[in-house]
Amino acid sequence: MELIPTSGGRIPNGRMPIVGGHERDHNVKLYHAVATVYARGGIVRVPGKTAPHLSGCNFAWGGIERVFRSNYEILKVIPTMTTLE
Repeated sequence: MELIPTSGGRIPNGRMPIVGGHERDHNVKLYHAVATVYARGGIVRVPGKTAPHLSGCNFAWGGIERVFRSNYEILKVIPTMTTLE
């Protein structure tokens, strides 16, 4: 698995994001995302969720749900290589 940059809820073409859950109606997939927060003189990477309908990365910070619309990452599958014998 690897993290790739994105924004606006977009799933980059040709990428296979990791499904982390579903909305309550189970019809919309949610994907793992990571927001980078600059706080108290340091950098904190915070797990969150994303999907095209969210238009960003939603994550918990300071007791409320926040949204970064740009400059976050999504977790994706790295295709495995196979060898032919």
